[in-house]
Amino acid sequence: MKLYKVISINLFLLILFLLIADFSTAFIRRRNNLERVSARQIHAFFHHGFIPNATFKHNWIPEQSLKEKVNRFGFRANISEKSVAKIQDYKTVLIGDSFAEGVGVENKKIIASLLPKQFWPVANLGVMSHSPYLSRNRLDFYKERGLSPKKIIHLIDPSDFQDELHYWKVEGFRPPKNKFIKSLVGKINDSYISSSFTWEAFLTISWLLNSESFIRSIELYKYWDGSENYYRDRNPFKTDNEPFYYEEAKDRLLHQIELSIKNNSQSKYIIVIYQWPPFINSSNFSNQLARFNNYKKELELITSKFKNASICNADNANLNNSDFIDGDVHWNESGHKKIAAYISKKCL
Repeated sequence: MKLYKVISINLFLLILFLLIADFSTAFIRRRNNLERVSARQIHAFFHHGFIPNATFKHNWIPEQSLKEKVNRFGFRANISEKSVAKIQDYKTVLIGDSFAEGVGVENKKIIASLLPKQFWPVANLGVMSHSPYLSRNRLDFYKERGLSPKKIIHLIDPSDFQDELHYWKVEGFRPPKNKFIKSLVGKINDSYISSSFTWEAFLTISWLLNSESFIRSIELYKYWDGSENYYRDRNPFKTDNEPFYYEEAKDRLLHQIELSIKNNSQSKYIIVIYQWPPFINSSNFSNQLARFNNYKKELELITSKFKNASICNADNANLNNSDFIDGDVHWNESGHKKIAAYISKKCL
């Protein structure tokens, strides 16, 4: 009995020490705004996002390091927002994943900075690996804090299909809905505790309880038969063979887009779609082309239900290989310039 008591006390002290060390480290990191490789962290309301007021090194392109800034709201900074005093000042919102965020490109040359001044200031809500489900929740989160844009530009890309299924089915992400829980989690989220490993572990485990299989989801890539297959199948339009996840993922993606349009009826909602290179040859019939065209038709059917919504195909922006980061599917400075110009002239 005495040994059990000693072990229990020591275990308690060890846990207490680890918690104090974890929270202290999180506090120091947030308070001193240390320059970091990434300013991203887990988020209870939209899975992951940026740490407000953080600076970080942007090392997307090898041997090129860009020092970037996250503004006080948690958006990647851009030059259109210099006059913003409060979140209600934003006229336009750009949402999506890494393409909207602008990975590999400095902030003054990303889409949010290149849109015409008549649409300024622009809130760049783009975050790497966000799907329409996460983007919708991110937008709802900031709308509750006063964001009320006249225009919403939503970039939808091929990886969103896989991401939709992954966050919902494999990771089990669900934002809090209960009023009391939302309030409590919101306070934690706004504090340094949200940067701790303890909070990340708590959220991750709570989400996994919603997943299709808790045990299988602990190894996140098992559903996809390994990480190699996961990254190989990111683009469902890459080959003639339809990926096993496509139909289920497409239904989820289209449903999330419809919900997002419906929830933002006071804003003009522009959906921008685009392919990854290599582009599908539209002059030759293929299963790829048929799949992509059917997807576009289903998107058009959804937007036709709403007076405030429209769809814009950025494949008509005449991009070529020189508009992409070498060895990557993301746009470089030239690509962002062309896409921003196309959106400005043809979509807004």
